[in-house]
Amino acid sequence: MRRYLQGFLITGLSVLVAAPAHGQTAYKPMGLEINGGWREYMGDLGSALFFAKKPIYNGVGVQFGYYLSPSFDAVVRGSGGDVGFYSTIHERNDPWKYAGFKANTFELVGGLRYKFNNGYILPEDAKLSAYAHAGWGGFYVHSRINNIPKNYTGFSGLWNVGLGINYQMTDAISLRVSSVFNYTHN
Repeated sequence: MRRYLQGFLITGLSVLVAAPAHGQTAYKPMGLEINGGWREYMGDLGSALFFAKKPIYNGVGVQFGYYLSPSFDAVVRGSGGDVGFYSTIHERNDPWKYAGFKANTFELVGGLRYKFNNGYILPEDAKLSAYAHAGWGGFYVHSRINNIPKNYTGFSGLWNVGLGINYQMTDAISLRVSSVFNYTHN
């Protein structure tokens, strides 16, 4: 269980700087967020989701938020990084026994963030608060597949959902931990 929880936190860790909860109000509606974290692959080849199996890759991004109401912010996020999956098939001989891929990805997503510190559930000035978000956008991937000389490059639609916790350090700086699930149409 400890490993599961540790994987959950590591997978979703995003450090966001500048302005969400207190700083993003009707009087100061805009916020810029810088984030970084770990990415895991979950797909038809298998899954390492939340279990800290190798490989785990890094990602970085920028998010712009705009206050709409005490409950909602509009957000636009761009982020990029790598994902991959590797497996050993013991029944095969070298070099064909190693299967997998590594992909460079970039996504641009617009959406909404629902803040639980909206005055109904938690006080608007709560230092520690939770949020949920959902978004839609586009996805770019450039993938290198093991043992195959061809690469794959493609574009597709993307939707994502996530949950997070926000800790307001000052009026202009906060720390966030979140987990975001991206679903692409590739």
